[in-house]
Amino acid sequence: MKQDLYSIVLGGLGFWVPFALLFAIYRSSVSVLALNLLPVAGLALLCLISWIIRKKMARWGWLLAGVYVFGPVAMLSSAAFTRISPSAGAPGHWIWFVTLCLLPPMTLWLALLNGVILSVLFVTLALPLLSLLRRTEQISYGSVDQHR
Repeated sequence: MKQDLYSIVLGGLGFWVPFALLFAIYRSSVSVLALNLLPVAGLALLCLISWIIRKKMARWGWLLAGVYVFGPVAMLSSAAFTRISPSAGAPGHWIWFVTLCLLPPMTLWLALLNGVILSVLFVTLALPLLSLLRRTEQISYGSVDQHR
C-alpha cells in the first residue's frame, strides 16, 4: 500500500510539476511542444532518480493513476498563473467542481483544452505497456528458475 501511494505521488508530481513550472515562468506564452515534452521528461527523470535511490522500479500502473489524479488540480492551478479570473458560480458550485475533478475523463478534457493531450495520451499508452513488459519479465524469470 505504501509503495502504491509513493508511486501515485511520484507519477503526479513528476508529470505535472514541470507543466506548472512552465506556466509559472512563461505565463500564457508556452510552446505546445514544450508542454508535451517536458512533463514526459520530468516523469522519466523522477522515475530514474527514484530507481537510483530506492533500487526499486516504480509501479507503472500507479504512476499513471498519479497522472490522472493530480491532473485536474495541476492544470487548474497553473491557470492561476495566466491571470484568468474565475467565473462566478452558484452557491455550492465547488462541490460539483471537486466531484468533476475526481473523474478520470476530466484530466483528458482539461489536457485537450491546455494542449498537453499528446503527452497524457502517450503516458496513458506507454505506462500500461511498461507494466505488461515488467510482468512478462517476471513470468519468464520465474519459469527459468522452475526449470533449474
